[in-house]
Amino acid sequence: MDWLHSNRFRFFAVGSAIAILAAGAPVAAGAGAAPPDDPGGGNTVTLEPNEVADIVAVHLAGRDQVNDLIQAGADVTEYVKPTADGVDVHVVATDEEQARLRSLGFDVGETVISANQIQAVVDQREAAVQRDQRMELAATDSLTVLRSEWFESIGGQTYLNVEVKSSEGADSTTILTASWGGNTVTMDRFVDAGQYLYHRFDVPIAADTVPSEVTITSSHGGSVTAPVVKWLGEPRKAPGPHYATGFVDHYMDPTEAYARIESLANEFPNLAEIVNLPYKTNGYRRPAQAMLGTTNSDTFYVTSKAWGSEGGNDLALQTRDPGAANSALSVTVTGNTINVEHATNSTGGVTSTAADVVA
Repeated sequence: MDWLHSNRFRFFAVGSAIAILAAGAPVAAGAGAAPPDDPGGGNTVTLEPNEVADIVAVHLAGRDQVNDLIQAGADVTEYVKPTADGVDVHVVATDEEQARLRSLGFDVGETVISANQIQAVVDQREAAVQRDQRMELAATDSLTVLRSEWFESIGGQTYLNVEVKSSEGADSTTILTASWGGNTVTMDRFVDAGQYLYHRFDVPIAADTVPSEVTITSSHGGSVTAPVVKWLGEPRKAPGPHYATGFVDHYMDPTEAYARIESLANEFPNLAEIVNLPYKTNGYRRPAQAMLGTTNSDTFYVTSKAWGSEGGNDLALQTRDPGAANSALSVTVTGNTINVEHATNSTGGVTSTAADVVA
């Protein structure tokens, strides 16, 4: 989570505040730079190579003054704390910049995090990273199986689905390979919001070739063998007599979910209270995705660049046998539809592979 807007600092939250200095880098746009109609640039402020900045508190009469602070060239973080007579915000500023803000009438208070404290944390982190890297070079990775199962889709196709996390998965060069019954698959590395989660694969197989186990090996030397089970398996046993049900009797859309929450709060006012949070979130969203193909060689995935709610769900993809001999593979886009016309040989047989289509 990037909490600072300046090019001089980047601030990441991992249990505590850590700011990383980039000495000599220019101040962020707007930080003291002259407005377009002020060619003189009399307020321009740049960091000298040895100049450092602290994170200091600035007291404002109200939130509306935050924009005034930004317009004055201050490098404001996202920290805003209401007080009895206004708000306190945190600003990244050198001694010179603090003096300039005071001259403009801003109430610059105490130093929250000094540059020396920041550098000490940075040095500590760098030492820890180097120590971890040395340990990683001396040992193989450990593999944790998250999922190893098979299932049958609505159309009757059987799939093998495996997810495994490597202790070295944060390294993008880590490769996991799954093997069973003479088959080998290179697993996809799954990253969400820039963070490695696990490696995975999901491939169609013949119903009579479901393996009893699958072995995963890592390019770092780790290996694990996991049994393959049926997804969901046998129906669960009937619950006991005190097991309460009926709270949710169907999948609710957002409107129904809101109505249910409100009805529970009204029914049980001594137990529940509805508190409206001040900031709305994006909610659950993801790109639109589809998988095409039926065998290992012709199966490929498609992921939209836009979020599903922002256009991804409007896309369509279709593959077609041209029905003619010696046709070349082509991929064209018409409106929101991606058309894949397969290549064929001299007898009209389709020769395109998934790799050909992706390329």
